[in-house]
Amino acid sequence: MREATHEEEEPRRKVSCPKCGSSDVRRSKSEGFLSGLARMFGRWPFRCRSCRVRFYRHAEPPDDLHFH
Repeated sequence: MREATHEEEEPRRKVSCPKCGSSDVRRSKSEGFLSGLARMFGRWPFRCRSCRVRFYRHAEPPDDLHFH
Protein backbone atom coordinates (compact mmCIF):
# COMPACT_ATOMS: atom_id res chain seq x y z
CA MET A 1 0.00 0.00 0.00
CA ARG A 2 1.29 3.46 -0.92
CA GLU A 3 1.86 6.06 1.80
CA ALA A 4 0.24 9.49 1.42
CA THR A 5 2.59 12.34 0.69
CA HIS A 6 2.48 15.67 2.54
CA GLU A 7 0.82 17.31 -0.49
CA GLU A 8 -1.94 14.71 -0.53
CA GLU A 9 -2.63 15.21 3.17
CA GLU A 10 -2.86 19.01 2.96
CA PRO A 11 -4.09 20.43 -0.34
CA ARG A 12 -2.86 23.91 -1.25
CA ARG A 13 -4.85 26.70 0.33
CA LYS A 14 -6.91 28.79 -2.05
CA VAL A 15 -5.61 32.36 -2.24
CA SER A 16 -8.18 35.14 -2.50
CA CYS A 17 -7.81 38.85 -3.23
CA PRO A 18 -7.75 41.08 -0.12
CA LYS A 19 -9.47 43.91 -2.02
CA CYS A 20 -12.37 42.27 -3.88
CA GLY A 21 -12.37 38.73 -2.42
CA SER A 22 -12.06 37.02 -5.81
CA SER A 23 -10.29 33.66 -5.93
CA ASP A 24 -9.24 34.31 -9.54
CA VAL A 25 -5.63 35.15 -8.69
CA ARG A 26 -2.29 34.22 -10.22
CA ARG A 27 1.34 34.39 -9.21
CA SER A 28 2.93 37.69 -10.14
CA LYS A 29 6.50 38.42 -11.18
CA SER A 30 8.89 39.29 -8.38
CA GLU A 31 10.36 42.68 -9.13
CA GLY A 32 12.87 44.70 -7.16
CA PHE A 33 14.69 44.51 -3.87
CA LEU A 34 11.64 44.52 -1.56
CA SER A 35 10.00 41.72 -3.51
CA GLY A 36 13.17 39.64 -3.19
CA LEU A 37 13.31 40.35 0.51
CA ALA A 38 9.68 39.29 0.94
CA ARG A 39 10.43 35.99 -0.87
CA MET A 40 13.22 35.26 1.62
CA PHE A 41 10.52 35.22 4.32
CA GLY A 42 8.16 32.99 2.34
CA ARG A 43 5.89 35.77 1.05
CA TRP A 44 5.19 35.56 -2.69
CA PRO A 45 3.53 38.11 -4.99
CA PHE A 46 0.08 37.44 -6.44
CA ARG A 47 -2.16 39.49 -8.73
CA CYS A 48 -5.95 39.47 -8.84
CA ARG A 49 -7.32 38.91 -12.34
CA SER A 50 -10.58 40.66 -11.41
CA CYS A 51 -9.43 43.99 -9.93
CA ARG A 52 -5.69 43.81 -10.86
CA VAL A 53 -4.45 44.55 -7.32
CA ARG A 54 -1.05 43.08 -6.41
CA PHE A 55 -0.53 41.56 -2.94
CA TYR A 56 1.73 39.17 -1.01
CA ARG A 57 0.84 35.93 0.76
CA HIS A 58 2.74 33.16 2.49
CA ALA A 59 3.02 30.37 -0.06
CA GLU A 60 5.23 27.58 -1.29
CA PRO A 61 7.77 28.56 -3.96
CA PRO A 62 6.48 28.13 -7.53
CA ASP A 63 6.98 24.68 -9.07
CA ASP A 64 9.26 26.10 -11.77
CA LEU A 65 11.65 27.74 -9.29
CA HIS A 66 14.97 25.90 -9.09
CA PHE A 67 17.53 26.52 -6.36
CA HIS A 68 21.16 26.02 -7.35
